[in-house]
Amino acid sequence: PVMENARSIQARFLCGDLSLEDTFTKYRKKLLAPRVAIQEFSREIIDNAARGNDLTVGETFSIDNSAGGLQDIHWIVACGVMTGPLDDPGLLESVETMSLLHDLVMVEFLSMDGYRALQHAYMKYRESLHVLDLQHEPHTVPSREMEKLSLGVERVFNRVFSHMT
Repeated sequence: PVMENARSIQARFLCGDLSLEDTFTKYRKKLLAPRVAIQEFSREIIDNAARGNDLTVGETFSIDNSAGGLQDIHWIVACGVMTGPLDDPGLLESVETMSLLHDLVMVEFLSMDGYRALQHAYMKYRESLHVLDLQHEPHTVPSREMEKLSLGVERVFNRVFSHMT
């Protein structure tokens, strides 16, 4: 259930009947409300994260799936939201990754340095994905282009999940 609940972190209501929006919002908060022991969350994430399915092949970095890529940023955010303090409304109301990263600093889940590393990498990755999508290219770049960013993300990932390694 941890993985299914983690997927609802960025779910959002887009349009339709306002009573449906209210129902959706309540259901999403209900899914995210139970606090998960970080060990349980970590075990499931480590099994599913880029560590076991690293798509960095030689000199090619998959922005979405390589270790230190977008997927790892999303796992870090999911861990912070699902193991963080229940009394912080931002963790249950925000759906945007950048807002959630900021909220995770406020609840002291992330250090300011960790936040900056993830923020910078996230913005660069999203910008690169946008360009690649416009060019109808796969979501891969030469590894050296993202090396510093991915190493920063990996450092934060390893800090967050260090007790599992």
